[in-house]
Amino acid sequence: MDIDELLQTALMKHRDGDVGGAARIYGQILEIEPHHPAASLNLASIALDQGQLEEARNMLITVLARDEDNGIAHLLYSRVCFMLGKHEEGYPHISAAFEQLPEEEGVAAEFVSAMRRRYFTFEQDEYFELFEGAQQNDIAEDRLQRLAHLTFLRISRPDLIRLVVEPELPVETPDAISRWLSQLPGEAQPELALLARNFGQAVERMRADRRYQPQAATVILRVLPDEPGEDTRRVAQLEDVDSLTGATLEIVRGGELHFVPFSEIASIEFAQPAPATGVLLNMRDGEIVSGLMPLFYLFTEFSEADKVRQGRSTLVRPVLGDITCGVGMRALRLDGEPLPIVRIEKIEFEA
Repeated sequence: MDIDELLQTALMKHRDGDVGGAARIYGQILEIEPHHPAASLNLASIALDQGQLEEARNMLITVLARDEDNGIAHLLYSRVCFMLGKHEEGYPHISAAFEQLPEEEGVAAEFVSAMRRRYFTFEQDEYFELFEGAQQNDIAEDRLQRLAHLTFLRISRPDLIRLVVEPELPVETPDAISRWLSQLPGEAQPELALLARNFGQAVERMRADRRYQPQAATVILRVLPDEPGEDTRRVAQLEDVDSLTGATLEIVRGGELHFVPFSEIASIEFAQPAPATGVLLNMRDGEIVSGLMPLFYLFTEFSEADKVRQGRSTLVRPVLGDITCGVGMRALRLDGEPLPIVRIEKIEFEA
């Protein structure tokens, strides 16, 4: 067999689940042509799946040394980095993978997930700087939401997240932080109660600022052929069901996660729903901004309910008082009524 025939045989074995047989043939190809890109990438992928991270890493370094624009190599290398806990090393590679393969839905989803993970990594120095500024009434309004996010990250623990995503809770169930504090040993409660108070104050400070106020808008709906109904709705107050998102749109643009206030947007157009949904923003100052919106909320992957993880349901969980956290598919409140964002085609905000 020539190399092309060997590669086709290996790919067929790989597809049919004979990973060991495929790996042997990829190895044969590399003995004949040491830098064969497809064989190298597929063998690295197998090593990655089998937890042989250093072996995969070395193969991918070799591929990238010869072809720095290989999007698949960047994608696989980013996965190796994340599995090794080397997140800062992995971020440029997932960004490069998305740059080379922008039309690949799976790559876009991994890129958005990584940028979101970077944003929601707790930064202690930044937290104390913003917290002290807020205490002294010396904090820029465009940093208020970031402070709210950091205060939430500071109090977040696996036990709290578990209570937030818990399915099928009675309506009268107390908020997650109150339930969590009641379960803690007495000596642990005062410190976390203080953190909870700081979190509540940060969210209220954000809510009170005009930049983050719910906005009046006309919402243009996607009308399904088998579900005739209204195609537009005029609402006085539009915001996310998730209080930490509030009256903003969470998007990745320019390689970073941003929360763009509705108060600064003239209109939003949504592409067809996908885990990383394309959005086009017409800003009030005339700038046109494109980006990718995460379709699912941050803690969705921790839910035990399949329908929530798969985006067939949205949980709106009280975290502290009337501060809520979304789990599952993103939804907006239209004058208080939740509506899945996949039902929305365009939003036109009032001037």
